[in-house]
Amino acid sequence: MGIIETEKMLNIEQGIEIGNENFVKKLISKLDFTDKQAADFAEVSLTFVKKIRSQLKESSN
Repeated sequence: MGIIETEKMLNIEQGIEIGNENFVKKLISKLDFTDKQAADFAEVSLTFVKKIRSQLKESSN
């Protein structure tokens, strides 16, 4: 795999990560999902959801 292909793959992965982050934020803030509910629904790890919830708490302070 060349440099251009590698960069494209990294950009795609970054986009997916941002999309997952935004989706989890909405599940937590708008629908009041628990960490486990959000992780199950968004098909991400519980650790990922806890990180997002922590970021939301920090930004609200």
